Amino acid sequence: MSSELSLKEEIEIYINNNITPTELFILRLLFLAMDGDSSLLSNYISNVTDGKEVLKKVLQSLQNKGIINASFKIPKEGEVLKFKEIPINKNFIRSYIRDSHELGKELFNKYPPFMTINGRVASIKNFTKANLFSLDEFCIFYAKQIKLSGVTHDRVMEALDFGVENNLIRYSLLEFLASQKWLELEFIRDSGEVNGYSNLEFI
Repeated sequence: MSSELSLKEEIEIYINNNITPTELFILRLLFLAMDGDSSLLSNYISNVTDGKEVLKKVLQSLQNKGIINASFKIPKEGEVLKFKEIPINKNFIRSYIRDSHELGKELFNKYPPFMTINGRVASIKNFTKANLFSLDEFCIFYAKQIKLSGVTHDRVMEALDFGVENNLIRYSLLEFLASQKWLELEFIRDSGEVNGYSNLEFI
């Protein structure tokens, strides 16, 4: 999980959800594991002193606080923890993904709706190819892409503004996110050589 949550965001999460810094840290590792990358959580469990015991205590505490649903059975010694089967309370997810709907809508509304390819106008904001069938689903998808980070969101929007102003947006919204195209746009912006780039490089 990205460490780019601001201190203000972290404190708000602690206060609003009555969780500790350790619980938030474990939750961030769990969210990464649920998304398919369990390497950091496995590294923590294997190499931190009493890592397994800390994880177990945090899971129990989060369950007591209602963040993990009561139906979840914490694995006993020797049992496998299936990350994707941990039932996180949906209300917590909505509150934890900082203003996810607001951030997602801001990106969706600002992203150019069309581009011209070989003289034909094509829509580039369709997100159903990612099996997202509502704006709410897209917003949650976006929040996960930026690792729940408002700091990263600000970078994304600044890069998008630059791309739009310089006619560099030559890909779909989904491609922009999946390939982290905002990093390329930042590189071009920071190089100061925007006129040396061809839009064809970004199709």
